[in-house]
Amino acid sequence: EETCLFPFEDFDKNKLEEFLETNNILIYIHTHMNESSNISKYLGKRIRVLEDDKIDDIMGILNVFNILITDYSSIYIDFLLLKRPIIFLPYDKEKYLSKRGFNFDYDKVTPGHKPETMNEFMGVLDEIFAGRDLYKEDRELVNDIFNEISYPCSKEICMNVKGILEIK
Repeated sequence: EETCLFPFEDFDKNKLEEFLETNNILIYIHTHMNESSNISKYLGKRIRVLEDDKIDDIMGILNVFNILITDYSSIYIDFLLLKRPIIFLPYDKEKYLSKRGFNFDYDKVTPGHKPETMNEFMGVLDEIFAGRDLYKEDRELVNDIFNEISYPCSKEICMNVKGILEIK
């Protein structure tokens, strides 16, 4: 079953392209390799694809993006470290829950807008680019859970490496 990148009943590619152009926004799409066949219908002047053959590791370029838009991908856990807004598009949440399930309560660990229409989606982008970040504190809390940093890190890492190498 194909991934729905913009899961809105009112989706209008031309309207979205016009909105993106007016607001000087580019959207870059990166899917899992087995889900890339249906993305061409979404592409345009302001909606582009990040091709696997040009990017070794998406993690290496996350820091260049102002916002992450995702569905269920765990990439958002790493993006939390950047302290930037995230928009979630859980287009088939109930089906996903019944087939694969979640390790956590999805709504409690996904700190960001979840627009259900294209107009809401564009409104959320407007809000974020205007500097209104309603989920900043929630992201910090979730980041503290998933990306816990313990101190002193260097000492702990050295101890673990020595333990693995059995160095005294």
